[in-house]
Amino acid sequence: MRRIAISGINDTDNPGPGVGIARSLKESSLELSTVGLSYDIQDPGNYMDFVIDKSYVMPYPTHGWEGVKSRLLHIKERYGLDMVMPSLDAELPMYIKYQDELSALGIKTLL
Repeated sequence: MRRIAISGINDTDNPGPGVGIARSLKESSLELSTVGLSYDIQDPGNYMDFVIDKSYVMPYPTHGWEGVKSRLLHIKERYGLDMVMPSLDAELPMYIKYQDELSALGIKTLL
């Protein structure tokens, strides 16, 4: 079973796209597990276990790549992680820049 991490799982008045992406993936015929990446423990996606199988709090991208990479490796080691789907505009430049490094670590990106 593939494990796909999706960011932007805040589902409040100004919702992030992550919950919608996760819901679409869960309703597909793909065999996968969704991993929510949030920036706040109170993000509703963290508690939507019917859409998000497991969630983790991430360091903000503005704090630098090393913290994000370290957290992704932690998730990969503890839970398993095959792919990351960043869904927030602020994350894209970082994931684009480091996609080859992630790939070498066994984590694909969908950008």
